[in-house]
Amino acid sequence: MRAPSGTLEFYHNYLNYSWRLPHGLLAARCYLDECEKLSFSVSKAALLALDTGAVLAFSQRRFSAIATLEVDGYQTQWTRNAAQ
Repeated sequence: MRAPSGTLEFYHNYLNYSWRLPHGLLAARCYLDECEKLSFSVSKAALLALDTGAVLAFSQRRFSAIATLEVDGYQTQWTRNAAQ
């Protein structure tokens, strides 16, 4: 996108999260138009296989929904009960 001055402008509507774990780096993204949802860039099986206890605990406190990247796209794996 170009500004009237001719310079390039970029608009990013997401925040990237990353955690350094014993077996590698875990990444997730939160889109600002859906700021209550966190999307991990790994499958549910991979997420559960990693040592992610503290990461999942943080994510479940901070976000209302958690998604993982599956074969057919991002799938919501967890949502907070509205009564909580």
